[in-house]
Amino acid sequence: MAEIDLTVERLVAGGDGLGFHAGRAVFIPFTAPGDHVRARLTRMGKHFHRAEVATLLAPGPERIAPLCSLYGHCGGCQLQHLQPQSCQMAKQGFVVDALHRIGHIADAAALTRPLLAAPVTTGYRRRASFKVREIQGRILVGFFAPGSHHLLDLAHCPVLHPALASLLHPLRHLLGTLTMRARLPQVDVVQGDNGTALICHLLDPLSGKDRERLIQFARDLGLLQLWLQGGRKHNLLPLVTETEPLYHLDGLELRFRPGDFTQANFEQNQHLVRQAMAWAGSGSRAVDLFCGVGNLTLPLGQRFTEVLGLEGYGPAVERGLANAQANRLGHIAFRQMELHGKPPLPIPELTEADICLVNPPRTGALSVMKSLVAAQVPRVVYVACDPATFARDAAHLVHHGYRLEQVQPLDMLPLTHHVETIALFVWSGPS
Repeated sequence: MAEIDLTVERLVAGGDGLGFHAGRAVFIPFTAPGDHVRARLTRMGKHFHRAEVATLLAPGPERIAPLCSLYGHCGGCQLQHLQPQSCQMAKQGFVVDALHRIGHIADAAALTRPLLAAPVTTGYRRRASFKVREIQGRILVGFFAPGSHHLLDLAHCPVLHPALASLLHPLRHLLGTLTMRARLPQVDVVQGDNGTALICHLLDPLSGKDRERLIQFARDLGLLQLWLQGGRKHNLLPLVTETEPLYHLDGLELRFRPGDFTQANFEQNQHLVRQAMAWAGSGSRAVDLFCGVGNLTLPLGQRFTEVLGLEGYGPAVERGLANAQANRLGHIAFRQMELHGKPPLPIPELTEADICLVNPPRTGALSVMKSLVAAQVPRVVYVACDPATFARDAAHLVHHGYRLEQVQPLDMLPLTHHVETIALFVWSGPS
């Protein structure tokens, strides 16, 4: 492919640098604003091109040396080469740009607070999915290279919680002893406040000897739990279940299992929940959609007389109910419900709710937005992990009777392009 010279103007969602050449936008990963680069085109499109850095001709003023020797080769991080303040400004820009471009919200910049930076940028990540491959008799454990299935073998990782990083060597040794190691493509790891739990993904059933080796591995390392998964997480099978991992949240104790969703950064999760509760306020009735094991539901239970949590994953609903009971919040109810169905979703509790919290996966929750509008819930607090789907959903609310009051970006995953967003919407009626 051809090579071109250009200067990177800014970063865009996903962490790529944006420059222009011959009137076309060019997206280049691992670049910084002000970088002057010779870029090798990797894909040429009608409206934009993609490229990679062939030569860094002159670094921009916001570029710094990355922490990790594998940076740029590993797909785990995208922004290690940026000064911290520049990274924060870029992430805030991702949110504002999405609200402008996708949500058509003209005053997005004025409504968006400065990004809430993480107190630490390394050693924070408490969950990860290690990919596994056997190549010429050697076991590789690590992450894929950007945009590929080429696996990088990790000896360490600066963003992983130290307890998870310390698993890399013993896990690699264990996998080398298994007879079915070629049929074990992934190991999920999660760190609670009280210890570590694992999920081994399997393409075939375990042999008896491999089962014994895994159980002994869990005992030798003092793992809290080890589960087996064949296919989707509804097929999780317990192998070692000493005790459930847990985390603490402003006086609450929440237990979970490795297959449940929890935030990867427990410290930033504290700030996220506090901001969501500040906007939720207090009152009679609250509904929490995509509630998981109760990360936002239980704090709501400390402020509202009646609380309902809805979640599509049945086992998480069970854990949420158990967490409410263990924390003496018996007025919280949980119910399993698929929240991605066609609208209108049958959630009669919305019509009497004072507040609704929504914390969907990256795909967003457009069906839920339509139900909120139909019920005219007075206040909505939306927690999002993807700026694009958040902006799409925000547009539906804003253009159907809601007023966007405030937006708070939050850096949940430092050194990556990901940004968490919390937003408050207030019902004002159709214009």
